Amino acid sequence: MSLATSIARQFNVEATIERMIGRETDMAETEETPVQVATVRGAFRELGANEGLSADRLTKIATHRFYCPVGTDVARGDRLTIAGVVYLVTNPVDPMLRGEFLQVDVKEPSHV
Repeated sequence: MSLATSIARQFNVEATIERMIGRETDMAETEETPVQVATVRGAFRELGANEGLSADRLTKIATHRFYCPVGTDVARGDRLTIAGVVYLVTNPVDPMLRGEFLQVDVKEPSHV
């Protein structure tokens, strides 16, 4: 069984992806409002102490990781809501470049 198949079997967490969209207000100003992009099932886990650090090993860039089907519309800066908690997407990638699943690094609100 491949790693991708193993991860896909654990897609039991539902998440909502929101993207901030700029809209013109009556005062000719731009106001950012969240727009729901997708609802997706995936696997979610907390990262270990060293997993979410940047290359300098000092800056926390992620607190959790969400695995979801490839082709999911998710981008850096989106908001991922799981069980009522909103996380900021920091780095969505296809880790094996094989099109099997996406690995989405996110930050917990208290770490943003």
